[in-house]
Amino acid sequence: MTRRQRILLTGATGFIGRHVLARLRQTHDEVIAVGRRPLDVPPERGAFLACDLTSLESVAALETVQPDVVVHLAALMPRASPPQESLEENLTVNVLGLANLVRCCRQASYFIYVSSVDVYGPPEYLPMDELHPTQPATYYGVTKLAAEKIVQVHCREACTRLLILRPSQTYGPGEPPVKLIPQTIARVVAGQAPVLYGDGSDCRDYIHVADVAESIARAVTARPAGTLNLVSGTSRSIAEVVETVLQVSGLGLAPVRRPREKPCLQLAYSTARLRQALGDWAPRDFADGIREQYEHHLASRQGSG
Repeated sequence: MTRRQRILLTGATGFIGRHVLARLRQTHDEVIAVGRRPLDVPPERGAFLACDLTSLESVAALETVQPDVVVHLAALMPRASPPQESLEENLTVNVLGLANLVRCCRQASYFIYVSSVDVYGPPEYLPMDELHPTQPATYYGVTKLAAEKIVQVHCREACTRLLILRPSQTYGPGEPPVKLIPQTIARVVAGQAPVLYGDGSDCRDYIHVADVAESIARAVTARPAGTLNLVSGTSRSIAEVVETVLQVSGLGLAPVRRPREKPCLQLAYSTARLRQALGDWAPRDFADGIREQYEHHLASRQGSG
């Protein structure tokens, strides 16, 4: 008989966290959700703790939880590009928040830290694997890398098994409106043509939030250690992303083209280690995922109207 695991999930009220929480509660009875603000709907099972990880006084409430597994998702999501992003805010949330958390979780036998592919910076080769040099180009990437180093030291001293996941651009229902996909959807829904800079040949890796949640759930069960790219393995141009939104909308709009403002950047990541550690499964079809996000935006807009 398998021993029940008590799982502590931080960032449970965020975009990714809500999906991870729902997925974990499908198979685990004891998931303690942690977030800065209460959930919109009280959990049917498990507990919820309102906690500000940047405050030692607030974090002290977690000392009685004594989780077997910690999944640390809480982070400051990028809301601006350099030089507008805040170093102080990134340090406070991404580094201090983690440092406070690990002080209360020394008894955990397994720790999953959700980092970001932003720790790599500009590519030196493609596809980027987990051995690619880390030269982050943003404060967000720098602080996520610093947090990786901190949690590595903590887990080594506490004899805790550690997995670092580096997700790429995560999309899906509820994605914050600061990224390309939700911004494009919002413009199209409003009847406005999306903007395409240059030829739109910049490439990114987009992974559906359901695939991120599935990966984390599998990791909790399989307990791999080390560092894994949490990516789809497929790079898509910005032009393809915009065209997919337009096709889903069926509105007959065409993008407005403007001069490129930044150098073209091609990003691609290896999935070899991810598939070896967590197994293989069919990822969400990109067009289906965009349709789901588009319809969610429509429903949310109608609900608030």
